[in-house]
Amino acid sequence: MRNNGPLDSAAGLGTSDHACWAYHEDDGHLVPGLEFLDDGLRNGARVAYSADKPMEELRADVAPLEDVDALLERGALQLFELDSLYGVGKPVDAAGQLATYQAALEDALACGHAGLRVLAEGTTMVENPDMWDAHLRWETCIDSYMSGRPLAAMCCYDARKVDPQIMGDVACAHPLGGGEAGLAPFRLFGNDGSLGVAGEIDAFSVEGFRRLLSLAAVPGEDLALDLTELGFIDHRGVSAIFEQARRTAARGRRLSVREAPLVYERICELIGV
Repeated sequence: MRNNGPLDSAAGLGTSDHACWAYHEDDGHLVPGLEFLDDGLRNGARVAYSADKPMEELRADVAPLEDVDALLERGALQLFELDSLYGVGKPVDAAGQLATYQAALEDALACGHAGLRVLAEGTTMVENPDMWDAHLRWETCIDSYMSGRPLAAMCCYDARKVDPQIMGDVACAHPLGGGEAGLAPFRLFGNDGSLGVAGEIDAFSVEGFRRLLSLAAVPGEDLALDLTELGFIDHRGVSAIFEQARRTAARGRRLSVREAPLVYERICELIGV
């Protein structure tokens, strides 16, 4: 099972890890973010940093890294204004963005790097509710792609500026979380061809689970849920899974459940599903 759960530090993350970090102070993403990038550099990865800032501010943000000029010159460090990557103010095109990341990873490997590690400050991408679903769909898309590949990312959000609902949903769409994102009640994430579910699905978290499960389901593909690390589920969570199974079947595809805990099987018997 892929690494998942709360983080106290951004140090020591793996080559395919995907973390969300929610912070509450100006530039609060930089301490964990630079730790994340520095780890990547020491392990031979190309690292990239993107935020909704002009290039000179991006350059100032990464100044604490050792020998930034040399890193930039040899392509070990790349800087991107957020708008150049995502198009700030527009919904994320998951398929197009995935192609961009695929090409970036291939280029990093072709240039002799061990992989690619991306730090993205994405607060402005979730300020407009009209873009929430597209952003969550993108997070689940890229997370599934990252599983088993040498691509790691840390997505950072200023929780003071982000609606609590989308902040919670975004945190749950990452296998790892730091700061406030470490408090996610459950996590839905790519895991070797399936979607892993960890944490607890109950009355307080089921609506977020239902939203993410619907957005993570790819039209035209079967959906497999791995419940190996599910800590708790009640009848609401089981019903949410079966609602998604019916939607998937209506599209001619199948939803399967792997490693279901005993409580899941017992609830299925009790509610007759």
